[in-house]
Amino acid sequence: MKRFARLLPLLCLFGLLCGCQLRSGEDLLTAPKPTEEFLALQTELDKELAAGAVYAAPVAGSNRGYIQLIDLNGDNRDEAIAFFRTSSMSNEFNVKIYEQQEDGSYLDRGAIQGVGVAIHDVSYPQFTREGARSIQITWQVTGESVLSMSVGALRDGSVETLLATDY
Repeated sequence: MKRFARLLPLLCLFGLLCGCQLRSGEDLLTAPKPTEEFLALQTELDKELAAGAVYAAPVAGSNRGYIQLIDLNGDNRDEAIAFFRTSSMSNEFNVKIYEQQEDGSYLDRGAIQGVGVAIHDVSYPQFTREGARSIQITWQVTGESVLSMSVGALRDGSVETLLATDY
């Protein structure tokens, strides 16, 4: 009994320090829930996909995602730029710009269109002194040596193509 009396405080201490609860694995792992902004953008993207378009990410450069978020007009809200091929067998591309609204929704503001075998590269150089950015897209027309370039900007709520040239 004396031995048990010595072990009892030690067992109680272990019981208090353990802090473990037996839970099922399902309680420990839950999938993250998408934000309202993501769901609003996904609704807009689904419209393009339903029309037969497929995602087409740029093949070169540092901006290679098929959906990119960047503040184009300097309003401190990221616009979504999505890269599509009009169909899986087409050589026509649409770079769609979706402007984020104050309520978190996205509005389709238009597209910059190009023709080729791939979207080669995209960059976002500063366009105005106030910090607005343009979209510079290089299209791979044939092979790797024949390229064309388009430059567009988001102005007054719509996409405007400023330059389209071969080089």
